[in-house]
Amino acid sequence: MSNYPGALQFGGAGQSPLFCNCRTRIKTHYNNWGPRVGFAYRLGDKTVLRAGYGMMYTRHGAVGGRGGARDGTGKLGYSASPGFSSADGYSPAFDWDDGVPAYQKPPFVDPTLNTGFYTGRPTGGSVNFDNPQDGARPPRYQNWNFSVQRALTPSTTLTPSAGAYGLYGAGFWNEDVGLTRQFRITERFKLDFSAEAFNVFNAVIFSGPASLDINDANFGRITSQQNSPRSMQLAMKLNF
Repeated sequence: MSNYPGALQFGGAGQSPLFCNCRTRIKTHYNNWGPRVGFAYRLGDKTVLRAGYGMMYTRHGAVGGRGGARDGTGKLGYSASPGFSSADGYSPAFDWDDGVPAYQKPPFVDPTLNTGFYTGRPTGGSVNFDNPQDGARPPRYQNWNFSVQRALTPSTTLTPSAGAYGLYGAGFWNEDVGLTRQFRITERFKLDFSAEAFNVFNAVIFSGPASLDINDANFGRITSQQNSPRSMQLAMKLNF
């Protein structure tokens, strides 16, 4: 905060308020519950109604969602990274034969460490924010969907979806074909053959908008392809 004489508090047991006398400096936010609910209802033999709802949280570092983020202030005060400079700019900073020059060893249990409010270091260092109760809670988002699924043939279904205040893209329709056949050569030997084709009609399916930022020049514009060009593959396997 501006013009606020902040102080550094260390984890573990010790004299208060220098030490928090707690297991961790990270305050766990226990309201991150993420319910999931869904249902499916059959209307006759060929039509099914499906709906689902879920509440999720991003894992991009908030309160330890990614590796290492739970460190808070990390090893600040318990480790040292000494640096040595050349006296004239071209001579070695020190000679290995003389050993490493003396430097202050950790721990540095000091409430002003890296805060920038003490003589000799007017600029504050890096202290990570670690209080989710005050604003570092993981962002929450909610997803829901409703669809009507209709069987056209025993192997083909049609699923339209409905949403509110959503983003509508160009749609997706991809035709794949697969054929398999097994040939018996003898009682012991069998030959399996398969032929598969993906995106049979080589249709171009566009992806969603390139940007959702209204300040971006590409806001709402579709600039890329979602599916892959047509590809075919053949496979043969001998079983014995």
